[in-house]
Amino acid sequence: MRVGSWNIGTLTRKTVELAKILEKRRINIACVQETRWLGDKARDVDRFKLWYSRKVGAGTGAYTSQAGLDEEVKRRFWEDLDEMVRGIPHTEKIFIGGDFNGHIGATSRGYDDVNGGFGFGDRNEGGTSLLDFARSFDMVIENSSFPKKGEHLVTFRSSVAETQIDYLLCMKSNRCLCTNCKVIPSENLSTLHRLLVMDLEITRKRRGRAMYSQHRIKWGALMEAKAQELGVKLLTMGVWRRSRDASAMWTSTAQCIREAAREVLGVSKGNSSGHKGD
Repeated sequence: MRVGSWNIGTLTRKTVELAKILEKRRINIACVQETRWLGDKARDVDRFKLWYSRKVGAGTGAYTSQAGLDEEVKRRFWEDLDEMVRGIPHTEKIFIGGDFNGHIGATSRGYDDVNGGFGFGDRNEGGTSLLDFARSFDMVIENSSFPKKGEHLVTFRSSVAETQIDYLLCMKSNRCLCTNCKVIPSENLSTLHRLLVMDLEITRKRRGRAMYSQHRIKWGALMEAKAQELGVKLLTMGVWRRSRDASAMWTSTAQCIREAAREVLGVSKGNSSGHKGD
C-alpha cells in the first residue's frame, strides 16, 4: 500500500489531473491539503474518490497555520488535532499526512524516539511542536527515517528557499510496516509543494473458506452420447416453456439442469474443500 501527502493549493480544475497522478504513482490513499472545500463532500474521479470530511478517520490529512499567524490559531490547531487522534480506537492503524509548516531539522537531537535523524534543514518552533505531538501519541515521522538525497527530502521549493515542511507520521507499533518514505520531485500539480509518499507492507487477512462436503456432478463424463441423453431429459422437463418471469425461469432451468445431470452423469463422493458444489 502507498500513502501520499500533498498540499495542492486548490482542487479547482485539478481533480482529473490529481487522479491521474495518483494512479501513475500507485497511491492508494492521499492526504491533500488546501483543497478549499467546505463541509462534507465526496466526488468520484476515475477510480478514486475525493473525500472531505470533518469526521474522525484512521487516515488523516492536516494543515498547520503558517508561521506568521496568531499563536492562538496555532494552539487551536494542535488542540483539535490532539482531540481527533484521541478519538480513534487503539485497534486502528493511524497514519497522518500533512503540511505542518515546521522544520524538524536534519538531526534527531533530543527526539531520537520520533525523529529518525534523516531530516532536512534546521529545526524551528513549528518543527518542535510537531515532534512533541508525535511523542505524545507514540508516533514517528517517517520521512525522517530513511537516508535520502536532498531532492527526495525537500517538500517545498520556491525561488528563494527549499524546506521540509510536509510530513507523514505513523504509530511506532506500525513502524515495521513502513518500507520507504520519500518525495517525488517530478510531479508538479502544485508548483511549490512536492508529492510525499510512504510505502507500507500491509497484508490483508483472508477470510477462511467454509468447509463443504457435497456430492459433485461428474461433468467430465459429458461426452457425445451422454450429452444427447442429457438433452432428451431436459426436453422432457420443458422448464423453459413454463410461463414465469425471467428470473424465476432462470432459477428453475438451472435447478433442472443440475437434477438431470446428476441422473445422467452421476456424482462423485463429497470431500471437505472450499468448493461450493456445482
